[in-house]
Amino acid sequence: MENRDSQVTLNEIYNQPQACEQTLASADARQRILAALGPLQQYTEIVLTGCGSSYNLAKCASFAWSAILGRPVRAIASSELMGFPEVYLGAGARPLVLAISRTGGTTEVQLAVERMRSEYKARALAITGQPDSAVGAVCDAEIAFTECHEESIVMTQAFTCMLTGLYLLADGAAGWRNRSGLSLIPCLISASVERYAETLQRIAEDGHTREFVYLGSGVMKGLSDECSLKMTEMALSPTTSHRSLEFRHGPKAALDEGSQVVIFPVAAELPHLETLLSEIRATEAQTLIITTEGNFDSSGSGSLRLGAELSEFLRPAVYAHIGQLLACWRSLSKGLNPNSPRHLARTVLLDV
Repeated sequence: MENRDSQVTLNEIYNQPQACEQTLASADARQRILAALGPLQQYTEIVLTGCGSSYNLAKCASFAWSAILGRPVRAIASSELMGFPEVYLGAGARPLVLAISRTGGTTEVQLAVERMRSEYKARALAITGQPDSAVGAVCDAEIAFTECHEESIVMTQAFTCMLTGLYLLADGAAGWRNRSGLSLIPCLISASVERYAETLQRIAEDGHTREFVYLGSGVMKGLSDECSLKMTEMALSPTTSHRSLEFRHGPKAALDEGSQVVIFPVAAELPHLETLLSEIRATEAQTLIITTEGNFDSSGSGSLRLGAELSEFLRPAVYAHIGQLLACWRSLSKGLNPNSPRHLARTVLLDV
């Protein structure tokens, strides 16, 4: 039973292309649910909220919504919204809240929505993995991503499917300008797994690696945070996440030959990437760059080329499996079960 149980998480990671195909097929029906909440222009704020992986998902999606809609869209942790909403919202705000919860039962998400509706007359759309959920019950409407149902404790394929689904919701509201690109997500993930799975497994199983460090700025910060969280949840391995250039100012001091640094570059920082890489190499740390182009000197660094077909703000959905596979294989190489509560930090905190 334990062998089967430990395989569940890996199977769900590999199932992402198939699940995403179903997400794409459901786009029109789900967009009508969002449209029923009225034109987005009527809301002073659009806020995406969640906890844990769902909050990291919100951070990635908020950048895409901002780019697609041409207006600021923010991701705010549910614990912040339930406790300090006045820090983020003015007295006259009338927000639309997208409340994200894989299980549909995350307490902080429910409390955040209730406070938003009570104090700011917000309308709320639940983004969940289970229909008729507790979070859905406190929202005006619910979209349940049943195609990415998971047995795993940690979120994997649901992260990718729900993120893709959020891209589609924004794109539908804006007239479907990115639909052809979004349709490529399943095949890009499938091709990446086929091409890079062995490389990622080798990196994950390297016995000389003591810690994993993930770097990403802008739209990639939520992804970097999610990859780090996966390594903690599945493998109990030391790991951190930083904004790429902020990493130069203090955190890099902890690197040594036992460090594996994974970088998700963004276009705005490419002129500075070689400086960052040279400083990391000086510590003898290993580097892996997830890139779309060979337009910088990556000598001495490993690289995976992926996602050039997509706009930058859509790439986190294609990159998420990289952190998931690294974490899952790291866990298995340590003799752990990535799906077992005995090897996780008391699963009550992972109900996201």
